[in-house]
Amino acid sequence: MAGGASVLAITAAGCAELGFGSELSSADQTALETYTTSYETMQEAKDRYDDGIEIFRENLTADGTIEGEYPHDWPDLQETMLTSNSLFGDASDGFNQARRSASSSLIESACEDAVAWIEPHTEVARFFGDLGGPTASFIDEHEQQLDELPDPMSPTDLENGVTT
Repeated sequence: MAGGASVLAITAAGCAELGFGSELSSADQTALETYTTSYETMQEAKDRYDDGIEIFRENLTADGTIEGEYPHDWPDLQETMLTSNSLFGDASDGFNQARRSASSSLIESACEDAVAWIEPHTEVARFFGDLGGPTASFIDEHEQQLDELPDPMSPTDLENGVTT
């Protein structure tokens, strides 16, 4: 789905399936468009986040420590994670905007869930702003917790009223 095009193509049947009746209110239309844009930004942030975690793990020795005081490619790692954190912030702001503008409780709930999913990711990414960054055990612990979180609802699922 590129640029929210599928949000604009919601049919009357799709609106009824979502519980919106045959017509989607302009507030919910705007909220869905904002949700889609925010979701795409969140996906970009997650991709960068995953790249950063991979770089971090590549710098670990067999015993789980970093050789030397910092990873050898610390500037790249730090930039990757800080960019991820910034994108997560943009996505969170967008989800909050969509939540405030929506009249549908389904959209509001999906936005709240997405923000709740983003928060622990930004907690990890922020640690890379400090010299030295997080420890391997911190990353391992948080990655396990993040894996247990349900993924935010995709825009397609939200459009179809499907809960995941």
